[in-house]
Amino acid sequence: MSTPENPLDKYRKRASPGGYKAFQAAETPVPRLYLQARAAEAKEAPSYAYLRNMTTDGFGDMIALSFGDVMRVKLAGKNLEALFEALLLQRVQWIKVYEPEYDGEITDEAAPVVVTMEIDAFRDRPPAGQETAH
Repeated sequence: MSTPENPLDKYRKRASPGGYKAFQAAETPVPRLYLQARAAEAKEAPSYAYLRNMTTDGFGDMIALSFGDVMRVKLAGKNLEALFEALLLQRVQWIKVYEPEYDGEITDEAAPVVVTMEIDAFRDRPPAGQETAH
């Protein structure tokens, strides 16, 4: 006798059929960058128009993005060189943090992997120069 299928199973995230992918690059520049730190956390989608500065450690382990007065993003992982290059061209559609429970095992040792994504959004702060004195 087989067990009945749970009707909620279709809503539970499973490992991607093609495995984990750190980012998706487009053929042409895109207007926004979709950021997914963790499956259960809020997502962000800043406009590339706000991207003011990018920094990398030169080893493929860290990338920092500054979206002016909007937010800062710090990515840590390995093999992030291709991601940095695609960000320079504003062709990265999305970036996703690796979550073993959802993404399965990584078999390609040379593949980019984002281990952590720190997002500092400035929603509750007044724009620069508009701070109020107390």
